[in-house]
Amino acid sequence: MRRLILLALVAASLANAATRRILILGDSWAAGTWLSKAGDKALAAAGLGEWETEGEGTALGGSRADQWAANQKGKLDAMRAALKRYPSIDIVHVYIGGNDFLRFALEHDLAKLGKPEREAEWDAICANIGKLVKDILAERPNLRVVLVDYDYLDPARISTVYKAGMPSAFFNISTRQFNECLRELGRRKRELAETIPRCYYVENWGTVAQPMPDGVHPTPDGFQAIFANAIHKYYRNWLAASAAAAH
Repeated sequence: MRRLILLALVAASLANAATRRILILGDSWAAGTWLSKAGDKALAAAGLGEWETEGEGTALGGSRADQWAANQKGKLDAMRAALKRYPSIDIVHVYIGGNDFLRFALEHDLAKLGKPEREAEWDAICANIGKLVKDILAERPNLRVVLVDYDYLDPARISTVYKAGMPSAFFNISTRQFNECLRELGRRKRELAETIPRCYYVENWGTVAQPMPDGVHPTPDGFQAIFANAIHKYYRNWLAASAAAAH
């Protein structure tokens, strides 16, 4: 009798389990989304709780686009393993390029750098992002990659919180100038997405209502708002279409 009850409980649990459909991949914004379960909370809040996210081994704080493109420390291998482990995943939610941008901003005075020099760096970053996107898409013909952009950052706050590694406060650049440059990179990411089939872009400027405590990472509620924007832009329709096709 106990065995039958246990089997019944296991069967009920499996029946109620959500299906992993979205892989979270990228830098600390990916890690924050994954660890706070912001994606799952946003899906549940949108009435899409039958699906959930995955990010184990692919949401890697501090990671850069050039590292992913080069498969540094097996990053692409981890992506491939996650997709093999969860064949139900057909959306890859990507935050990438932020650390590449920050590293460049620490080494160069963006306010004084000419636009051609900045654009050359954005091109280099996007070349690495493009390689990453194509490597993901090559894994399965039904995959979609969504490049999810950042919200406005606070360079002075970043420098204060992480002062040991950022003594220059990004050459004392103004918040407005700093974010204008970040938006330049964002526009290039949008243009990149438009050139690659099955690749999409989500803009998030002004999406996070509350200030970021360290100037660079949203709170869990902020991560949920960012994910909810992707649901509004793409995921709701994609998930609903797949559900309708299954019936």
